[in-house]
Amino acid sequence: MVSPTNKLRIFQIICIVFVLLLLFPLIYFPGHPSRGAMNFSQWIAVLAAVYCAVTGFTMQRQFVRGRNRSSGQAPAVAPLRRWMGGNLIRLAYATAVCLWAYLLQIFGGPVWLVYALFGMGLVLLLIWRPGNCPALK
Repeated sequence: MVSPTNKLRIFQIICIVFVLLLLFPLIYFPGHPSRGAMNFSQWIAVLAAVYCAVTGFTMQRQFVRGRNRSSGQAPAVAPLRRWMGGNLIRLAYATAVCLWAYLLQIFGGPVWLVYALFGMGLVLLLIWRPGNCPALK
C-alpha cells in the first residue's frame, strides 16, 4: 500500500513533468511579444499567477486547519483528508502559476515576465514539502 506522503510525491512528480513538457512549446514556439504597455488580458494573467502563488500557501493552511465543529466529533480520517487536500491544493496552485505564465506568452506578454512567472511556479513545485502526515486513531 502506498503511503499518503508517497502519493503526494507522485502527484508532485506528475506536476513537475507536466510543467517541463509545457516548457517545450514555450521555448520553441515563442509568441509575438507586444510592443509598448501591457494590455488588460496580460495584466489579468499576471495578477492571476500572483494570486495562485500566494493563495497556494494561505489556502493550504486554512484547509488543513479545518473548521471547528461545535456538535459531535469529527471522523478520525478527517485530519488526514484535510492534510492531503491542503497539499494537493498547494501543488495545483503552483502548477497553475506556470499555466498562467504560458497563457501570458500566448497573449503576447513580455518574455522576461513569462519566464519569471514560469520559474516561480517551477520553484514552488520543487521546494514543496508535504510536512508531517497526521496519524489515524
